[in-house]
Amino acid sequence: MISEYRVRFKKNLNKLPKYEFIDISFIFSKSSIDIWDVNYQITDLNSHEILIFKNFLIKLFKEFEYKTSNFVFLMTGESFSKGFRYTIAYNIIKQIILEHNIKNFLFVDNNIGQSNIINHRGYPFIIGRNSPWVNSFFYNKKFIKNFICLNGNDFPHRSEIFNFINSDTDLKNKTFLSYEPNNKNHPFHTIIDLDKINGQDPYFRYVNINPLCDNSFCNIITESFFDNPPIHITEKTDRAFAHRQPFIMVGGCRYLTKLKGLGFKTFDKWWDESYDLEFDNIKRMNKIKKVITEISKWDLNKCQEVYLEMEDVLQNNYNVSNDMWQSFGKNYVNFDDYLIKYDSKNNKILDNSL
Repeated sequence: MISEYRVRFKKNLNKLPKYEFIDISFIFSKSSIDIWDVNYQITDLNSHEILIFKNFLIKLFKEFEYKTSNFVFLMTGESFSKGFRYTIAYNIIKQIILEHNIKNFLFVDNNIGQSNIINHRGYPFIIGRNSPWVNSFFYNKKFIKNFICLNGNDFPHRSEIFNFINSDTDLKNKTFLSYEPNNKNHPFHTIIDLDKINGQDPYFRYVNINPLCDNSFCNIITESFFDNPPIHITEKTDRAFAHRQPFIMVGGCRYLTKLKGLGFKTFDKWWDESYDLEFDNIKRMNKIKKVITEISKWDLNKCQEVYLEMEDVLQNNYNVSNDMWQSFGKNYVNFDDYLIKYDSKNNKILDNSL
């Protein structure tokens, strides 16, 4: 059973020391997993689940006790610092590492911003997942709305954007808007009226690929983090890449800067993106609202004209995301540069070499 919870990139093993890649996100992604005859489901990580999770790691470490002391813990879908259960999972892993004198270890998750996690490296695992499901060539679209803004889980920055759009009749009419679509009890519960969209398949309503992105000019992306400094690139941003859609980023400071560092292009030729450099959350939010208001004044003909002007930028973003997905895993050949020796007895980092 344990072998199911390990990930190895075999192509690179000849270039690496002996590492064990432990995919923690695999555990979180399953609704119910049978481990050692125990029905194990991580939800809120109560005391019983914490004990099982600890036992899982202890058994794993014992299996490799005489084979390796080099471990890489992967969170390929989320970030260790995102939410209650992921933070607890990180603390449990760190505790077990110290108890078992694991000297060489690394945490790799989807946060490419700053992190307060020891021995951390971020990698944008989610980028490119949507590209195989969309045409590989640039295609024209017929817009019937200026914006699309899809919001799943409730977060303060999302509720502020939702209220900003929903309280303005003109802006609301120009936006495909959803909020907590699967929670009918939420006060902001809003679903998109599919009856008004010809050819819309309900299956694609709130998954990564959404045909409504082809009927809307600009994507208002409310990412998982708005507070600084985490930068957690999710399917929300990748969906815009795949659909070749310009976007306004409701995310942390320098999110767009990070995207540019990865090879993506943004839209400062057409509107003000200075909000990306604003560290103050309130000021950044106000600047974002100003950009939304500006674009809301464009008629659909102008949206169409500007969209065609953006072809090179949008196709570049699709190509970069697709290339990153196709080369998934190759960047692990340089883990030696990031792995840190840790002296658990004296509670200090030793050096950077093996």
